[in-house]
Amino acid sequence: MKKILKDLPNTLLAIRVNIEKSNMQDYYDLRSELQNKFANSKLDVHPGILRIDNEDGTALACNVFNADEINEWNFEENKK
Repeated sequence: MKKILKDLPNTLLAIRVNIEKSNMQDYYDLRSELQNKFANSKLDVHPGILRIDNEDGTALACNVFNADEINEWNFEENKK
């Protein structure tokens, strides 16, 4: 990341961080750390919210979000 941002200063580097219920706080910590470390760079750190994609809730085996939880998380994130 450091090399890309240094050698290609006009390039937007987008970092997707997959989140689920068990690592939500880690996302905030990582985003803050990267934004501070590369403050004057074109860096976009955004969440990739893991969700249940099928009706019986068996699509993913991790601690994922349901639709209501995603909406609530997005609402809280936008307030920040």
